[in-house]
Amino acid sequence: GSRQGRAEAAAAGLAELHGPLTLAIVPYADGAASTARLAQSEGRDVLVHVPMEPLGLDDPGPHALRVDLSDADLRARIRWAMARVPGAIGLNNHMGSRFTRDPRALRIALGAIVEGAPLFVDSMTTADSRGSAVAEGLGLPVLRRDIFLDHVIEADAIRAQLVAAEALARSQGHAVLIGHPHAATLEAPESWIDEAREAGVAFVRVTTLSAQLAR
Repeated sequence: GSRQGRAEAAAAGLAELHGPLTLAIVPYADGAASTARLAQSEGRDVLVHVPMEPLGLDDPGPHALRVDLSDADLRARIRWAMARVPGAIGLNNHMGSRFTRDPRALRIALGAIVEGAPLFVDSMTTADSRGSAVAEGLGLPVLRRDIFLDHVIEADAIRAQLVAAEALARSQGHAVLIGHPHAATLEAPESWIDEAREAGVAFVRVTTLSAQLAR
């Protein structure tokens, strides 16, 4: 299907999940703005899923942030990305294992949008990411991804990651999970969210968590 069709199908799938899940939207999707409005009407936080250069040969998508771009191009690309997803409360990186290692490129890009004080959620696609450190240095609120749900796109594997996330939340006080809009990922949290709530786990928006950690 089209990029717009995939984005809207993913948003519809997320809308059916009962929990304050955050939707990260790639800015080049045809339906980026309408998908953002749909998610916001459901009471969800929305992030811009900013494409950034990886270490390998994978294509992060159009208008990606790359380490060899000029300062002017980096500023233009990230401002374009943020403008494509109206109402977004922040951003996270799509790919970016190379870009997020580069403090100079990160400072230029994040510095271009600092006046809006967006939340930066470091997807931690590399253990060497400098993203959160640079964002904090610029005074931005920051969260870091703790667990990827669907490195393995199978129900049992995703369920195991959800269980690990609950254990982590209990031990460190919170856990930030990232998943992708695969059917298996959208289906897995349904019963788990109810069970975890009954066991005393709270589910909050990323903006709520960021504010709580700041206090």
